[in-house]
Amino acid sequence: MVSDTIIYSQDDPPYNLYRRQADGTGEPELLIETPVDYEARSISPDGKVMLFSSSGSEAGYDLWVVELDGDRQPEPWLSTPFNEDFGAFSPDGNWVAYQSNETDTSQVYVNRFPAGGRKLQVSIDGGTRPLWSNDGRELFRGSYMTTSNRQDYDVAADGRFVMIKTPDEEKPREITVVLNWFQELESLVPSP
Repeated sequence: MVSDTIIYSQDDPPYNLYRRQADGTGEPELLIETPVDYEARSISPDGKVMLFSSSGSEAGYDLWVVELDGDRQPEPWLSTPFNEDFGAFSPDGNWVAYQSNETDTSQVYVNRFPAGGRKLQVSIDGGTRPLWSNDGRELFRGSYMTTSNRQDYDVAADGRFVMIKTPDEEKPREITVVLNWFQELESLVPSP
């Protein structure tokens, strides 16, 4: 599903979650008002449910869901004595991949959505911040620079990665942001 909106949270308290037009027009729409740290993580393929993490429990991060239309009452989806974070919907919406620290190191697990059930550990030597391939048959792995409690890479529809790479020691750190890249692409490669 292609969306023309983005969902984001504030960096400072309150950590409210907002939805806004991707082109910056219009006013932000308040989705969830909260004093605790909420991080939007994934939107279901049908665009109806958002998966987010919350640091509101004594155990640390848990995974929650909220319907994006209607009463928008957040509900816990996965809450244990461990940290569960970086949940990602599979392309068919039937699974969620996430990281948990229930072992000595963070590992990646998958579990059915919405019912949950028996989780399956899919990483062996540690894993964080899972994302699904577009066909839903694999999760991506690699060594990526992590800069914050945000997802630092994503997968484009054609399977290419957008990421922050670990810089060479001789090169300065920089991020290049390209605005209106789709219009630029269309001007370089006109439609048939």
